[in-house]
Amino acid sequence: MNDASNMHSEFSLIKNYFQRKSKHFSELGQVRQMPQARSDVVLGIGDDAAIIQIPEGYHMVCSIDTSVSGVHFIPDTPASAIGHKALAVSLSDLAAMGATPAWVLMSLSMPVVDKKWLAAFCDGFFALADAYCVQLIGGDLTRGQLAITTHAIGYLPQGQGLFRHAAKVGDTIALTGSLGGAGLALQALRGQISLSQEKLWNLQQCLYRPQPRVVAGFTLLNQAHGAIDLSDGLLSDLQHILTASQVGADIYLDKIPIHPILRAESAMPWEIALSSGDDYELCFTLTPQNWQQINEQLAECGIACYAIGEITEAVEQLRVYERAGGRIWEFKKQGYKHF
Repeated sequence: MNDASNMHSEFSLIKNYFQRKSKHFSELGQVRQMPQARSDVVLGIGDDAAIIQIPEGYHMVCSIDTSVSGVHFIPDTPASAIGHKALAVSLSDLAAMGATPAWVLMSLSMPVVDKKWLAAFCDGFFALADAYCVQLIGGDLTRGQLAITTHAIGYLPQGQGLFRHAAKVGDTIALTGSLGGAGLALQALRGQISLSQEKLWNLQQCLYRPQPRVVAGFTLLNQAHGAIDLSDGLLSDLQHILTASQVGADIYLDKIPIHPILRAESAMPWEIALSSGDDYELCFTLTPQNWQQINEQLAECGIACYAIGEITEAVEQLRVYERAGGRIWEFKKQGYKHF
């Protein structure tokens, strides 16, 4: 970011960029009308802490994620994309639980104050927040390495939810969307492969602007068993379900939906699709009897869904077959690791 001015207080930045008004001026100078504040926010930005009203008969669901420049996104990522993704990754966690997103807290550290960067960041962040009726209710601003922490909060009907520990032997394993687009985009941005501008732009949307599967999470409530969002790669994330549920899994490469550009451009599409991460699709398990109904319901919402395997009795053992009855594949890379 450019050091546009150091003469800004934390409170003026909050007022000018993060405290919602009736109108919001985007980085392009356009005026956007803001939605009304949520009626369940008793006290929002402006005090030492926020106060929210949880609906009667519901549990609160909370998730927190941190995105660090140079670790979770490359330094020249567009500011609006950073704002979008910072919120999207936390909403994706709520979606994996089947929760309704409602509120978010955000902590932002940045080395300097750049008005243009902040306006673009807010455009990306609030456009996604508005799409899901999520209100920013507080947070913190500080000087430091560029990093964003989002604490998303939602709610679930008591006694309901999607959980990693709930997969059952015999369940079908299914995925929303396709895999590997974000992973291939990152390789292209790092100069590891060469793509046309059109293909790179298409893939950048996967990497920069993942869409949290909130609607899919709603749809799966009371119909699916185990679930997780795919942030670190299918092999790594599915293993979390197997460990929590004390079951195994067989999945089939010919059933896994690979992003079409990845399939056309990479010599190792399976390796990228199964281990690169950043897809933020939902992986879930359900009884075979419920599969067709769920598939049709998600299709009505414009969400593609694919059955890729089944849950087995082989505790914590994940086997990847070329196809049903085919040979087992071995993958050296299992998924993204933070440490």
